[in-house]
Amino acid sequence: RFFLEDRDGCQFVKEAKTKPVFTMLHLGAFPAIIQGGTTAITGEIFDVNEDVLKDLDRLEGHPSFYRRTAITLEDNEVVETYILQQREKYEDAKVIKSGNWIRGEKKDGK
Repeated sequence: RFFLEDRDGCQFVKEAKTKPVFTMLHLGAFPAIIQGGTTAITGEIFDVNEDVLKDLDRLEGHPSFYRRTAITLEDNEVVETYILQQREKYEDAKVIKSGNWIRGEKKDGK
């Protein structure tokens, strides 16, 4: 969110939650989402233009570190998010059981 605040070409749409089919990992300064699991991930939806999307792809290391992937929210809306690709490197990462990086970071990830 901090990357998107006060930026031309993007607009906050809503807070949202995924279906419970993911796992959120604590990778230190940032989270990662992997496919598989039983956690619903809480996040924010932004509408972004192509320039902002290209900048986000670079920031997130798309497609090698994270891959931008279509997912389904709990309300059945389909959106895109970034899914960790190198999950085997992070097998020992702490799991954020709440699925909420902002609220769960300190509690679950310590």
